[in-house]
Parts: sequence; C-alpha cells; structure tokens
Amino acid sequence: MIEIECFEEVINDKTQILILGTAPSKESLQKKKYYQSSNNKFWGILSSVLGIQITKENYKDVLPKTNVGLWDTFRSVKGEDSKDKNREFGSINDFKEFFNKHPSIKFIIFNGNGKDKNKIKPYNEFIKNYKDFLEDREILTFILSSTSGSNANFNFEEKTKLWKDQLTLISKYVEKFK
Repeated sequence: MIEIECFEEVINDKTQILILGTAPSKESLQKKKYYQSSNNKFWGILSSVLGIQITKENYKDVLPKTNVGLWDTFRSVKGEDSKDKNREFGSINDFKEFFNKHPSIKFIIFNGNGKDKNKIKPYNEFIKNYKDFLEDREILTFILSSTSGSNANFNFEEKTKLWKDQLTLISKYVEKFK
C-alpha cells in the first residue's frame, strides 16, 4: 500500500464555504492537482453551480475569487487506488488550527455521499473529532452527493441540482457568494 498525502488547501481570508474531499485520487496525485480524474465531475458541477468557468487547469486562480475553498479531510491515507473503500484512512488534518487561521469559514460541505458506505467515514471521523469545536464556532456541516464517477446513484444533472440547491440555500447566509 502506498501512502497518499493531501494537498495544500485552496483558500483565502474571505472563504466562507469549505468543500472537503477525502484525499487525492491517483490521477490527482500524478498531476498534483485536485479532482483530476476524468470520471469525477466536480469541476463541471461547481462551474454550473457558481455560474463561472472553473476547470481542472484554472481552479487555483479562479476558486480564490469566490467564497469557496477546498481541502481534504485526511492528512494521509493508504491505498493502491482512488476508491475510498480500498483505502486505509490515516490521521485527520488539524482543523482547529486551520479554523483559527481561517475564521471566516461558516459552512463545510463534504463531497462524498454515494453508494459506497465508506464515503461517509470521513464525515463521521471529522464530526467525532470536531463536533464541539464546530458548535462553538457555529460552523454548519453538510454532506452532498459525491461528484465521483463511481457514484451511480445520480447522473450529472441530478448531482448538479443537488449541489446547486444546497449552495443556493447556503448563499443566503454568506456575505458575498461570488
């Protein structure tokens, strides 16, 4: 099993919504960028939801212009492929330190609900470690349908609608959504 380290977060001092994945995919590791698998529709869904063109190539420049940030739940995982069901989860990133550095974050979205029950594990681990801290900070958490191609529960349009509905609701509570 190979050990997979998470990437640096994509965030700025105005980020209010943090999207958390589990850990980088095999393709993402090779390209050293988030959501690089051709089967993962994350960038297409986020582009549609935010109404701006965000791609696998330009997200590091475009995403910081929004109130949306990106990071991984786990500092490291072990596994031979990109499927969470085939991974051994390591330690969670230090979110207390992270939120102390980024107090503007008020919402966390977990990219990960799907047919794979292991997709819920990152959320459960996160909540187990940070529930009281999140409540004290009044940070709300949501789990949205996984953008992964392995999530066959919903097609692209359905996933986009689910993400858009949730982010539209959240946007009513952020100062400036885009």
